[in-house]
Amino acid sequence: QASMWSPKALVARWRRPYEAVAKDDPETAAEAETPPAAQPSPPKPPKRRSDSDLADLERNARAINVLCALHFVNFASLHLTSLPYPKLVNHLVNGDRHVSPASSYATGVLIACNSSAQFLCIKYWSCMSDAHGRKPFIILGMCALACYAATFAFATSVKMLAIGFLLEGTFATGWTIGQAYVVDCSTPDQRAKNYATYYGVAQGGALGVGAVCGLALLSAGIRAPFFAALALLLLVVPVALYSLPESLPEHRRTPMAGNLWRKASPWAAVAMCWRRGPQFRDVMLAYCLGQSGALFMANTWVNYTEAALGWTTLETGLSVVLYGALLTRIPPRVVARIGEARSLVHGLDVLAAVFLCFALVGLAGPKASVAVWPGVCLMVVGMTWDSAARSHASKLLPDSEQGSLQGTLSALTLMCNVVAGVLSNAVFGFFISPRAPVRWPGANFVVA
Repeated sequence: QASMWSPKALVARWRRPYEAVAKDDPETAAEAETPPAAQPSPPKPPKRRSDSDLADLERNARAINVLCALHFVNFASLHLTSLPYPKLVNHLVNGDRHVSPASSYATGVLIACNSSAQFLCIKYWSCMSDAHGRKPFIILGMCALACYAATFAFATSVKMLAIGFLLEGTFATGWTIGQAYVVDCSTPDQRAKNYATYYGVAQGGALGVGAVCGLALLSAGIRAPFFAALALLLLVVPVALYSLPESLPEHRRTPMAGNLWRKASPWAAVAMCWRRGPQFRDVMLAYCLGQSGALFMANTWVNYTEAALGWTTLETGLSVVLYGALLTRIPPRVVARIGEARSLVHGLDVLAAVFLCFALVGLAGPKASVAVWPGVCLMVVGMTWDSAARSHASKLLPDSEQGSLQGTLSALTLMCNVVAGVLSNAVFGFFISPRAPVRWPGANFVVA
């Protein structure tokens, strides 16, 4: 008993209160066998915006609906031409609408021209939007798209198509600045959902409607969809000038200090991924790999369905409509249910499995075309990785750099598209040519 109150025992009890002092006491011994759980440090409170920022968010929350409506029309005009433009390239190269190795290579070069122009310029426009607001540059992108449609409507050679692609790529600001607009009008916990909604409406819904209308207009002539897109864009620009509010108030803008061209360099986007730490770098690496695979599919889908499956424009258009219709509904719900991290990882897994299915279908031929339809549905589930990656990356940077982040993401996408546009069409053109050891229109999906 006296040893229990010795100085040594008292110090031991003070340091380790759960240590067994008396071995004969079973309760004390049980406590000694179960040490206390480590108490986690209290979480740091999230960085809150000022009252004026919260007021701006509440006032601009309705602006997301306006932006979605305007970009629905804007990108529907673009997707009016998504099915006809490969046919137009085939027509100018071959004299008919059927794909050939030469027209496939020409399509790859045109895509590379457009993506290269965007890669060189998009970071500049993103930095400018951080300093001068989003609205002027969203409208600039609409005007550039109208010029692109006009060039294609009157093109008589592949060189004129290249001019239209370069012009649209130089001033293609709508999609990138639109995402920064969504960030301005969203709280951090709502960004993933708003990203997915914006992506579903502006890309999925617009893709479905644009593909249907383009398919209907294609029967009236190969240039009719381009004239329709031009008319829609000439109507939506004045509506945007009147109805779209500015999302970035003066006190949240970043002044353009220092060398603007050095800051806006497209290579600065690549360097930014390495300066922000390993977590941001890993997300950007996953983003680049996922975009490269998705762009392999997008750049060759129309020609793939014709060469591998024997589909007409009607069947190809229906597959695009199905993809667009599901894209408006599924990604927001998947991201909201399973979270950003799982959406990113499992989305890429599903996309890889779908691409393997498409490759095997291309080897089997038209008799296996029935497997393409469930593959299109699963591909929509796989594309949830995009909005999850963008939302997760936006949470790793402060609000003042969101426009620059979107420029970085777009620059990385375009850098991937320069490679994917040329490589996917080169692989596809080689495996449908007589030089190929085996005719395999789906070989590009193996690379994807």
